[in-house]
Amino acid sequence: MLGSIFSTFEQMVHHTLGVCLQSCLLVATVLMCSMLTPGQARPESAVTSPVHITAPTLFSTAPATIVVPITVSDITGNGIIAFQFHLLYDPAIVNPSGPNFGCSTAGTISGTAGMTATCNVAPGDAGRLQVAVSGANALPGLGTALKLTFVTHPSAQFNTFSLLTFQNVFFYNLGGEFANVPHNGRITLIGPTASEVNLSGRILTTQGRGVTNATVTISGGTLSAPRVITTGRLGNYSFTGLIAGETYIITVFARRFSFASPTRVVTMFDNLTDVDFVAETN
Repeated sequence: MLGSIFSTFEQMVHHTLGVCLQSCLLVATVLMCSMLTPGQARPESAVTSPVHITAPTLFSTAPATIVVPITVSDITGNGIIAFQFHLLYDPAIVNPSGPNFGCSTAGTISGTAGMTATCNVAPGDAGRLQVAVSGANALPGLGTALKLTFVTHPSAQFNTFSLLTFQNVFFYNLGGEFANVPHNGRITLIGPTASEVNLSGRILTTQGRGVTNATVTISGGTLSAPRVITTGRLGNYSFTGLIAGETYIITVFARRFSFASPTRVVTMFDNLTDVDFVAETN
């Protein structure tokens, strides 16, 4: 009978990755021996709802290193001692990076339980990260169960994405396989965050004196509405928080003065100073 029990359990373990088979069997043997102690009852799960495992939806610039947290729902009382999955990704967009193919239990509930992760991308199978996590203690609570580190591919373009798709997901407790519901994720590459730039200048008379209380208006770009300011005693004005790469229209008006060129169109690639206007007396 003992041989039959071990045979059945080994078939269950063979669901797991080849890369962790030996370690999983070692843990399984210890657990099975404890289960077969005379008079000891099999533990029962306090919660019968399935485990929800989730990959996030992330946005990133490129190049970048991206940490992907794999989270689980509250599994308190389920006695989960091992889980495994394959995560499919687009190797033209992102790839696992770092020791253990980017897998880590540090700072996770798996790490708190003393579990270790074994991960692998088999030769010729780029785009499939194989993951197995196990330990002697049950997973506590809910939250991040594993952290996966990816780097963007050098040729990856903005506005492209990689799905993060679960396959072959299994959770185990002392009673065997435990039901689960996977939720897939996605990494989307976006352009670099637009940097802010400033524009400033003076409103001057033909003699070089500043024009006070002149009205300067800027519009265009992604401004939701024109912005208006009034010059100070020296004729200075300044607009901050503009977006590099955008084109703006600056218009000036002053009582008792006229302007040969009251409007200027500028494209902002950096901070602009000395965007001056020369006023003539009416």
